[in-house]
Amino acid sequence: MKNTVKDYFTPGELAKLTGISKQILLYYDKNNIFSPSFVDDNGYRYYSLSQYFSLEILITMRKLDIPLQDIMFYLKNKNLHDLKKIYTLKLHEYQDKIKQLQQYESALAKRLMRLEKIESIRLNQIMLSEQSEELYYRSADIPLSITPKKRILKIAEYMFPHLRSKLLEDCVIGFQLNKDEFIQCQKLSKYNIFIQTVDMNINKDTDILKKESGLYLSLYCNCHYGLIDDDIKLNIKNFININKLSICSDVFVFPIRNYWSATTNSEEISQICIQVEYMKDSVQ
Repeated sequence: MKNTVKDYFTPGELAKLTGISKQILLYYDKNNIFSPSFVDDNGYRYYSLSQYFSLEILITMRKLDIPLQDIMFYLKNKNLHDLKKIYTLKLHEYQDKIKQLQQYESALAKRLMRLEKIESIRLNQIMLSEQSEELYYRSADIPLSITPKKRILKIAEYMFPHLRSKLLEDCVIGFQLNKDEFIQCQKLSKYNIFIQTVDMNINKDTDILKKESGLYLSLYCNCHYGLIDDDIKLNIKNFININKLSICSDVFVFPIRNYWSATTNSEEISQICIQVEYMKDSVQ
């Protein structure tokens, strides 16, 4: 055998030729993944010349993140059909990953755009505008008479399907408040949360909330979890009376800046939207 050693690669030579370390070759050997052609009496390992090509296959397939067990099986059973199958499966896997990454890219771009708009928001300025119809999933009533922990438990239970989703969804989350309690500055007895997601089927067992198209009063203000100061409610009420409007819907509160970027409740910003219409005897 000593006379033929020159026709074999040492671990160092093979490692240098392929760009991997001798430690990796040793790991492959110890785990019966890729073993030397023979080991001499002194314990030196030697690889046959043809093993260079097998190692090339192994290294390339690992770059494709193909499991070692699958590579080992293929090296012992090389054929055109199985190679095409391996490539096809990995191609489909990468196509799925690309699709997911593109979805992440789109969701992050939208989130970044919303963050950039926060800096230009003008607070406490009441506006009237036409808004289109929107559909949301709505939770059951969440009474304010229960403890904060129980309220968070109800919110968490409702949000669980959204958080469990593998998608990084660009979702809209908000609060629905009773219009009569709101406009009369009464203490809220309950609220509902609602969500709009890319996949409107993940909460299919919950109620559908329709935000009708039409004329809406809206403003941005500092508020935390839909808890709005009475001063803001009074300003809205005065605006409605002065402009001879009537309220047509409950109150929609959309958090714009929340706990993701605010360190205190006073930094949080929400948009209030209320559908209104002009009274019949008002001059429009």
